[in-house]
Amino acid sequence: MKMNTGTSLTMAVLLAAGVTVPALGNNECSTATVLVDDVPAAFDTTAATSSANPVPDETQCPNTFLAWGTSNPDVWFRFTAPENGRATFSTCSPAGSLDTSMVIYAGTCNSLTQVACNGDATPNANCQQFYSLVSDFEVVGGTTYFIRIGGYQGEQGTGNITVNFIGASEVCGNSTGDCGEAHGGQGCNDPVCCAAVCAVNPLCCDLGWDQSCVETAITECGIFIYSCDGANPAVPNDCAPNATVVSADSSVNFNLANCNSDGPDDPANVCQSANTLFFNSVWYRVQAPANGALRANTCGVSTFDTKIAIYNLGAGNPASFDYNTLPDVLLGCNDFVDCGGFDPSDVSVNVTAGNWYLIRLAAFETQPVMTGAINFDLPQPCQLDTATGNEGEACGEDTNGGCNSTIPATTPISPGQTIAGNFWANGGTRDTDWYGLSVGSDQSVTVTVKSNQFNRLLVLSGACGSTGTVASVAGSCGTTTTVCLSSGNYFLFVGATDAAGNALFEGLPCGSGSFNDYTIAVTATPSSCPVVIAPGACANPGPNTATINSSETIAAGIVRCAAQPAFPACASGYTTENSYARTFAAGTVGGQIQCVRLGLYSVRRGTNAAGTACGLFLSDLPLPATVGIYRDTDGGAPRIRGEGGDLVLIDSRLVLMAGQAAISPVNYDPPVCVEDFAGQNIVVVVDFPSTQNGENGIPANAGYQMLVAGNNVDAGSQTYCKLGPCDTNPEFKLTEQIGAAFITRWYVALNGDFSGCSTNCPTDINGDGLTGAADLSALLNGWGSASPDLDGDGTVGASDLSTLLNGWGACP
Repeated sequence: MKMNTGTSLTMAVLLAAGVTVPALGNNECSTATVLVDDVPAAFDTTAATSSANPVPDETQCPNTFLAWGTSNPDVWFRFTAPENGRATFSTCSPAGSLDTSMVIYAGTCNSLTQVACNGDATPNANCQQFYSLVSDFEVVGGTTYFIRIGGYQGEQGTGNITVNFIGASEVCGNSTGDCGEAHGGQGCNDPVCCAAVCAVNPLCCDLGWDQSCVETAITECGIFIYSCDGANPAVPNDCAPNATVVSADSSVNFNLANCNSDGPDDPANVCQSANTLFFNSVWYRVQAPANGALRANTCGVSTFDTKIAIYNLGAGNPASFDYNTLPDVLLGCNDFVDCGGFDPSDVSVNVTAGNWYLIRLAAFETQPVMTGAINFDLPQPCQLDTATGNEGEACGEDTNGGCNSTIPATTPISPGQTIAGNFWANGGTRDTDWYGLSVGSDQSVTVTVKSNQFNRLLVLSGACGSTGTVASVAGSCGTTTTVCLSSGNYFLFVGATDAAGNALFEGLPCGSGSFNDYTIAVTATPSSCPVVIAPGACANPGPNTATINSSETIAAGIVRCAAQPAFPACASGYTTENSYARTFAAGTVGGQIQCVRLGLYSVRRGTNAAGTACGLFLSDLPLPATVGIYRDTDGGAPRIRGEGGDLVLIDSRLVLMAGQAAISPVNYDPPVCVEDFAGQNIVVVVDFPSTQNGENGIPANAGYQMLVAGNNVDAGSQTYCKLGPCDTNPEFKLTEQIGAAFITRWYVALNGDFSGCSTNCPTDINGDGLTGAADLSALLNGWGSASPDLDGDGTVGASDLSTLLNGWGACP
């Protein structure tokens, strides 16, 4: 049985000019072999090499064991669709033995877009074990698709690939009858599905679309027709139309034994599950009492592996709902979340007041005993905060439209204030409210909007025409963000949205009662804000520089410990929370450090502004990171930070990374003195926090990610990585040890005056201009050793502690 290690290690390698094509004819995209419909094509990867193309995105085919890795000998094929239709690509071969992995692209060889992939298909007795299959893939006439074949974890061997194409016939293009209903007319209204059915049964297009055609459509096209044996239900809510109504927060007992497995097969990737199946379902129905989050879960009470899905029945009478459309109204589902109990499930979705919602509880697989309880948490009407001021804008007017107005106008707001406001959306336009916030010094600012209507809150810096997004969050009763703001002027933006967070332009006219109303509250506490770093040179460079990777070209690739996740849980194998380390050997750096320059990627995985392409784009939000300078007490590879570890902190800075793929400086004023550690390695560590949980002003699971970047100049040097919470081992590891031999290396440079430190403040151990907690920590970490020895007796002890405490505070 294959084992999924749970952590995927990938590296995106950019196309480079002048790639040499190996002797193997179809070893690269540019020399791909043409596939002919229904004609098997042989391949042999034993003489192949790894293509100079990006590593495939495994999140497109999760739990299929694609396991491409960074070194995978591959071959290429191409297929041009003669017309619109469906194509099935398969490496099924009874005589085959290679454990294949298959990826399909559209576009051109110089600009490929991954559209499908598969590692292992469902076992088939007529095929070899672990063959690959992409079935019923919708293709566009005249479009060329490139098929890339490799092996599981780089395995090599021989095999065959076959494409089977089904085109849409003329009859199918003109039919109006529903494919899921017997109507007597020729064909049906989905040309692709129609063509697939008529290829199996031509009479469906020649004579008429009867029930046998519907049954074929269910099999060939994945059409869902709801059915449930309600004659002898195991429990009253065994079938979806007979769902139990839940009207308040509650915990409801259930027994799934002998229940129907009715309902659609919901997508495994959406449900974070290893399969699409729901066994022994029971059903519940909720009418949302308010806008907000509806949550259903088995946290802390599950005794077997459960699955939960939530569907939107709309505002109409549930008795008239068409249950054949359930796949189209799925809002969310879940197989497993680590929230207590045995393999519990937890789903939370935004719901609209008055709409009906259907909750499905089932088993991942049938068990002898399937009893337990499901917890429901319903949204409640929002209680607005008590206001200390008013927006001063009547509903229907737009007097504080800020940068959306011809003459920008804002409502002033200050920390400690709560202002009552209103918004509306009607007739294709909407009210957007802008507030002006002035900050005199570094402050940790919390902004909270409360309303019965879904809304979006933005914190913006800059002036109209050049604003920058500091934070963007959506919610309803408690849309909140906390950001650190330096001295300056800022905008706070409030606007109505739908449940999905999209801007609302209809359906909220003035007179909508409490849904027009909101409060916005601002609080602030003194803080020390991170500095936004952007590509460039050191601000005040010193005479000396130590560099790892002499070339400043970042275009060769990126180094990353983990792929951008499809899901936030470590159980999925991915996390954006990673750490990277680079070592400067003893004697390389001394004196004082005035600047650290780092190769960085601050990106977002998603679609471009036009919605036409998916990939990595520069982040539109500043993303947080921590840059640390450490000394290595044992002189070996960096291993563990903190108590008992070999890495002792000298200085740590919180920074915000503007969207970039370049080298950026972190400046130190005053400089960081490291002359006392001349005999020890200096280690630079960058920590990237999770961007998946809706913290730091970053929308949850929105594709944001930070990575370190470099080039392949010093291929013999070493980059170390720590895989966040998914790796319980506290030690850094060489990237190669985690699963790939990177050809790119992280760029790191230290600049300053390495001849010595100029300071009249010997107790300022970390060189930040004051004697404080960081210096005390450094002294205690060095207790009993020779550094940092403040009194010159050769040992760090009580006398040094007394000296440090007497120097507490700002340096003279």
